[in-house]
Amino acid sequence: MANLFEQKLKDFEMRALTLQDFQDACIVAQLDRMRARMKAHRQNLVGCAFHIDNFIRHLALGREELRRRAVSRFQLKLTTSFCADLWTSLQQWVERRSQDEPMICCETFLKMADAIQTFQAYEMDFLANIFERVDRLRKGEVAGG
Repeated sequence: MANLFEQKLKDFEMRALTLQDFQDACIVAQLDRMRARMKAHRQNLVGCAFHIDNFIRHLALGREELRRRAVSRFQLKLTTSFCADLWTSLQQWVERRSQDEPMICCETFLKMADAIQTFQAYEMDFLANIFERVDRLRKGEVAGG
C-alpha cells in the first residue's frame, strides 16, 4: 500500500494526496486485480469446456457401436420442428443481408442451428458435414437466396 501511495505522489507531482485521490488509487488497483482474476477464471472455464468436449467426443465416438449411437442421438434432434425453425432463421438472415452478399458461411449456419437446438460439440461436426454437402463448390459459403 505504501508503494501505491508513493507512486501516486509521483504521478500527481505533489507532496500530499487528498483522501479521495488515495481512495480512487486503491479502487483502481483493486479493479485491476479483479479484472485479472476474472480473465483467469474465463480462461479456466474455456479450458474446462474444451476438456469436457474432448471427453464427450471420446465417449461418444470411441467405438463403432458408440459412434452409431451418437449419430442416432444427433438424428433424433433433427426434428421437423427444428428444420422448420432453421429454415425460418435462414430466410430471415437472407432478408437482412444486402442483395450483393446473400452468402452464408458455415460458422453462421452452425450458430443459427445451435441457437435453435442445443448440440454437443461433436454434433456440431455433424452439422458442419451437412453444410459441406450443400457447399458443392467448396467455397466455404452457400448462396442464401
